Amino acid sequence: MNANINTTPTSIRQHIVIFGKELEFATGIRAMAAEKIMRERGIMDPDDLFIACEDMIEGANLFESYDSPANKYPSELVLGQGCPFPSIEAYIALREHYGEEWPLLAMKQYTAHHGTVKLGKDSEDIARKLLDRARTCFEYDKTWHVPFTAPDGYGRYERAARLANMNTYLATTA
Repeated sequence: MNANINTTPTSIRQHIVIFGKELEFATGIRAMAAEKIMRERGIMDPDDLFIACEDMIEGANLFESYDSPANKYPSELVLGQGCPFPSIEAYIALREHYGEEWPLLAMKQYTAHHGTVKLGKDSEDIARKLLDRARTCFEYDKTWHVPFTAPDGYGRYERAARLANMNTYLATTA
């Protein structure tokens, strides 16, 4: 267990909300990168996880949803100022709390108690859909560097349109 990460019940709830908002209102690429790194490489230190995520997904994705000069594509979702350590600490705390299945278990809690209702009423189904969407964005983004268009025709930085289309799909399958 990482002694620097707060895992009290109140802080776990806050971590769930941070993680859930990222997947509901942003791409979730950073969270999926962190999940992969923690699972495959066992990195659980916030500083080391930050560096590993930066190496894997680069700045535009790393700073998504944070008010920072490194966030070249700001949106209405702002989870904090500067570096995304609240998110990185949330991933570590949720993994420590829930174990290997932390993304699904945390998203179930988020969709059941904190998320919006516009994606449907079945919180478990919504949680799975949001995770699938984040994994899709993560997989596409890894291939978007060259060429600049993903295989499905969406441009790399047309995030708002991509999320809107995916949310429309999620709502129609609810």
